Amino acid sequence: MFRSLPELKRAICLTIAAASFGFLGHSDPAAADFLSEPGGSNLVFISQHEYTPLPLGSVEAGNCPYAVGDARSVIAVYDVAKAAIDAKLRSLYAAGQRKISLVLWHFFNQYTYAPPQTTYLNTYCEMVFADGVLSTKHQANLSALIATIKTIGFTQINFRFVPTDVSNPMEWNSWDEAQFQSNWNLIWQTRQLIYQSLNSVPGASPPRVLFDLGAELGGMWAVPQQYGPVNPQVLRQYVTTLWSVYTSNYGVSDTTGFSIVPGFSGQISAQISAYDSTTGGRPNAYGFDLYGNEPAVAAGDYSSFDTQLDFISSELGSAGELSKELFVQETYFNSMLARNALSQATQKGISFRYLFQWPYRAGHATDIVDVFDLSPYFSYASSGASYPSLSPLFFPPGTFIYQDNLYYTNGHDYCRYTTVGPYTGGTVARIPANMRNVGFCSPAIPTGWFRVSDRLYYSYGSTYCSSRGPDADQVSGSTVFWGIFSMMTNLGSCQ
Repeated sequence: MFRSLPELKRAICLTIAAASFGFLGHSDPAAADFLSEPGGSNLVFISQHEYTPLPLGSVEAGNCPYAVGDARSVIAVYDVAKAAIDAKLRSLYAAGQRKISLVLWHFFNQYTYAPPQTTYLNTYCEMVFADGVLSTKHQANLSALIATIKTIGFTQINFRFVPTDVSNPMEWNSWDEAQFQSNWNLIWQTRQLIYQSLNSVPGASPPRVLFDLGAELGGMWAVPQQYGPVNPQVLRQYVTTLWSVYTSNYGVSDTTGFSIVPGFSGQISAQISAYDSTTGGRPNAYGFDLYGNEPAVAAGDYSSFDTQLDFISSELGSAGELSKELFVQETYFNSMLARNALSQATQKGISFRYLFQWPYRAGHATDIVDVFDLSPYFSYASSGASYPSLSPLFFPPGTFIYQDNLYYTNGHDYCRYTTVGPYTGGTVARIPANMRNVGFCSPAIPTGWFRVSDRLYYSYGSTYCSSRGPDADQVSGSTVFWGIFSMMTNLGSCQ
């Protein structure tokens, strides 16, 4: 029904030049870090079984493929899911992430849905209704969320606007001035709200804010017709007009312009040409959404990243833009193979400063948002170096990464961590067969409610049970773990 971020990136990544798929295997790890700053996550969704349930309404049910079935935008439901969302933010920060990215999917049409068609007023799936300005409730939600992000200590917020449905210029046959004005008014009103919220929180300097004026719209009029907009010239007009209006009011210091999925030759150059055609000039930063060819990635082949990196290197290089601030706005969740593939950017003259992961697990081509806990980030924080091995039979004591999981070994036994911290380790291709897997590492989980992925449990210290129907108090008081200490006994369902 709606074109959305996942659909666009899937279509493009499926068509990246076949010449780049010449081998099957893992990318070689880089010898040193390829990111110069701590990054973070796109915290965009929260599933309904993570907070007080608000089931999809009758009109939404079965029509929300990009809302992971039942999820809502964190902005839309922050008032009712604050405890769960705040817990997520704290876990990201505790894991060493220092930047956060938020997405506002928005639309403006003759909105008539109300309960029971939708269970949350002014929302539809992951989107929010906005006629040039957010609703009073969503303004309050966003203001409170931004304040929490500053209070926790994040140093940067990337805020992304995604017009959908009739607000999406990808779908316009001809210029729509009313929709453009609605989108532009929403941008400046929301920008003002964010800065006001940051300034209202006392204490340290506020985090830097970087606005994406149209997520993944960059250069989309230059892609093959079957993947591009209904009217390429209208989309280019939208991008140049919005860029002109924004920069004439605010300059270029707090915007990345329009993020790009660099799936086709000429796409980046087309976006730079659009900037050059305005009085606003070029942005100081470029953000890229980078994913591999899905069938190849599912088979362990990440070589399709090379084609996209070549486009970035060639087209930014020709325009003299490689020295600008470059970053990865989206890529797979905590993937060492993706990290190794992206680290090849340095060999092509590309210096990515930081990276945001998306809740999309590499290799799961049909499940775009299967990650509930985004705190694991150690694959991207890793140098990619191999874990030292003194013997083919055992590892020396320490922390290591294997298949995107974090483990500890005492030299003979090994266990998987149950919580995250701002640490990482070397990588291993295999674990010696004679080393003993003792499950999840201790200590036992303290008494109280806790979550593992999307399941809720109660710990008695040495035993635990699973919840049948979590309520708000249980969810808000829960802590996220990666797994359950192997020595704890499962009592079954909680009574």
